[in-house]
Amino acid sequence: MLRFGIDVLLESNFLALHGQPVGLFTNLSAVNRDLVTSYDLFRQSPYVNLAALFTPEHGFSGTVPDGVTVSSGIDERTGIPIHSLYGNDFRPTVDQLKDVSVMVCDIQDIGSRYYTFLWSLTHLLEACGEYDVPVIILDRPNPLGRAMRGGGLSPDLASLVGRYDVPIQHGMTIGELASMINTRDNPTPASLTVVRCEGWDSNKSWEATDRLFVAPSPAMPHLSTVLQYPGACLIEGTTLSEGRGTSLPFEVVGAPDVDAWKLSDALNNLD
Repeated sequence: MLRFGIDVLLESNFLALHGQPVGLFTNLSAVNRDLVTSYDLFRQSPYVNLAALFTPEHGFSGTVPDGVTVSSGIDERTGIPIHSLYGNDFRPTVDQLKDVSVMVCDIQDIGSRYYTFLWSLTHLLEACGEYDVPVIILDRPNPLGRAMRGGGLSPDLASLVGRYDVPIQHGMTIGELASMINTRDNPTPASLTVVRCEGWDSNKSWEATDRLFVAPSPAMPHLSTVLQYPGACLIEGTTLSEGRGTSLPFEVVGAPDVDAWKLSDALNNLD
């Protein structure tokens, strides 16, 4: 049976977190095998002192449109602060970390370099390394498996859609990538523990698992979107639309001045 990092931690009754104020980097797409959010599991557990939430692009709800900055605020259900890492700052400040003894990260990556969740996590790792806050990553499978495709990244093109040199389709889990980057690229490496998945066969597709795919962001609604994204996202570098705002983002391409019939004929002629 496939178990994500959150499932493994839950079975231990959050033993690694007992007696410590906890920061949680997540959004509402991070769920356990029963589709309960990690946020709910943490806030409802008598073993966890949840002190602060940290959120990536698209906000805590995972519904804010791409590229829109997200403000920090207060979680109305718990009264604890929600610190946005996609607002005025990409990394947490020392003030935001002062009441956190351990940082837990549980977020669903989609296996492509352009996706910002990984890079927000690297900023978090750098801050936690600098301010001596240990980090625990609850790992999740890469829905694209182990296949690696595409080139690396030129250092002069680093941004929040690619900070360090990894392939476009990297074939690693977010915990594996974070471990590599924390060692290779972090000037002050954080004390990092990865709670790995159990029972994941990376040679099998996500469809072959017993887990539902929960949309991590507005333009990533389906597993089919994830499969198209590593190549289709390159369309954003052109004057064409890659389908954001439609029901099939990254699965359709268009522009008002394109003759759809001529284009489809030309593509069909290429077999």
